[in-house]
Amino acid sequence: TPFANFSRFVDPSGKLNFNGKAILHSDGVDFSNGNSFKINMEELKLLEELGKGQYGTVQKVYHKPTNVTMAMKVI
Repeated sequence: TPFANFSRFVDPSGKLNFNGKAILHSDGVDFSNGNSFKINMEELKLLEELGKGQYGTVQKVYHKPTNVTMAMKVI
């Protein structure tokens, strides 16, 4: 199947593993050096749609606690 190769990056629980350097999950990101970054949707303000494609939409969002503007992909 086209998605068979993703098993290297996505475990059965849906966590994304980036070569052991970072794990992205529903609560945030855990880094191999022990640091972590937690985030939830209540902390984000949707600003605008940046793009749309076959595999989702990219939104420009503002993270209120850190005053950081970032892109978020919605699948």
